[in-house]
Amino acid sequence: MWYCKMSLLLSWCFFALILGGCKKGGNMEFSIPLPANFETSSLIVQEDTFLLSGYYAHPVQQRINVNDWMSQNEAEIYLKSGTGDSWQRVLSLKSGDAFYLHQTDQGKIIHCLVRFYSKSGERTTSLFRSEDAGKTWTKLPKLPTKFIGVVFTSGQKGYGWDGKSLYFTIDKGITWKSILFYDEDRDLSDTVMQINDAVYFYALGSLVKATGDNITLEQLPSHLNVTHLAMDESDNLIMVSRDSKNIVTISIKAKDGSIKQVAQLGIFLPIKLFHKRGTTLLVASRLENHVPSKFYMVSKDNGLTWKEISSNTKRPYYLNNSTVWGVGIDKCLKGYREPEGT
Repeated sequence: MWYCKMSLLLSWCFFALILGGCKKGGNMEFSIPLPANFETSSLIVQEDTFLLSGYYAHPVQQRINVNDWMSQNEAEIYLKSGTGDSWQRVLSLKSGDAFYLHQTDQGKIIHCLVRFYSKSGERTTSLFRSEDAGKTWTKLPKLPTKFIGVVFTSGQKGYGWDGKSLYFTIDKGITWKSILFYDEDRDLSDTVMQINDAVYFYALGSLVKATGDNITLEQLPSHLNVTHLAMDESDNLIMVSRDSKNIVTISIKAKDGSIKQVAQLGIFLPIKLFHKRGTTLLVASRLENHVPSKFYMVSKDNGLTWKEISSNTKRPYYLNNSTVWGVGIDKCLKGYREPEGT
């Protein structure tokens, strides 16, 4: 047993040396330089393949407003495979931000939302699709609205949403059908979760499940104000809630429908929630000396107990094989992993 752990530890140390990473304080960090002047908005990690989307920020003397500044930038997607530091630019578009990535079919099919800006203030959103793991991209027909997120459950079927409405497609995003509408704006981008061929999200006190164009709603207890969702390997739903006093709690909804609060984590702002292979990652932010400071909380028992781990990560965030990935303040892509046995 000790030999296996030592071999695994040495392999990670070797990987860190290749990437120019380091080991500090008993934790492992891997650091990969990013393309110059590139601001990352979204991230996908698949084994040793990395896909970044965001925008190239042109240096300007004066920023008149956000639209004027963003209209001068370029939406870009970069791909890196293997252990080297070389990034390949696979998409570049004027006046935009490639702000959202989603992978389907184990990373072979990837969709990217790009928001375009004009100096007059007009904003439009387009959807791009790759069927070769991000190497080449095709722009899909005009969207019915300004999507803020998409989830494809197969190569053909997917969902898109704009905060008020949920849309469904069965033809690779060529056409879309509205299947749910709310009278008030709902930011669904953080609560939408894909499980097999269905998506779940929280809205107006209900847990909403969409399977195709079939919608079911389940009313949740009134004290729950769910911000994020994940599901463990036993099909238990992990729910992050934040009450009126900004106290963050973790509740578990079992397969039999019972709901139990299992942890109270403190006062902070939850940002993202991931669950993969027995590891649950909560990305959060709190004010320290009036400055937002982001940190990670990790659970290895499906949300029952949590350990806070520090990081200098800004955005975005991703969990792959128990390694937490994010972009650091030094503009490097950083991976964090605790050594085995800690």
